[in-house]
Amino acid sequence: MKLSQGVEWGLHCCVVLGQAIAPVPTARLAEFHGVSQTYLAKHLQALARAGLVRSTQGQVGGYELVRPAADITLLDVDATAILNALYRGEEVPAGDLERLVLLFRLGFRDPAEALPELAGRPVYLGLACRPDRSLRMKPQNLLSNLPLAAPDRAGE
Repeated sequence: MKLSQGVEWGLHCCVVLGQAIAPVPTARLAEFHGVSQTYLAKHLQALARAGLVRSTQGQVGGYELVRPAADITLLDVDATAILNALYRGEEVPAGDLERLVLLFRLGFRDPAEALPELAGRPVYLGLACRPDRSLRMKPQNLLSNLPLAAPDRAGE
């Protein structure tokens, strides 16, 4: 399987973060991998948008996995890369598209129901098989990564 450099660095970071006991700053990850902090920050932000990592601010801030490393599979990262490319309107190699088992385009009737940065834009949900054509399905990943806005609790 051939991965883009960005996906590959994202995988490397997920492996390191899976071993960490506290959030790891971008600068430390970049130094460890020998890449530019700016370059790596872009890919870490993509992983955060995909719901795989989260960042915390402050003196002890950095990136950490959203869920245990054992619960993150290459399927998550690989399907996310395909869906992100579709979302950005980029060309996706035919071999990658062939691995999509399910693809849904989700639109919100009320843009306020989506995260503000996605309001009015479609969201793609998908399931992709591995390069060996095996399928490891974790439907909870589809649900846990939905970009839903926090409910308005003013009336409660």
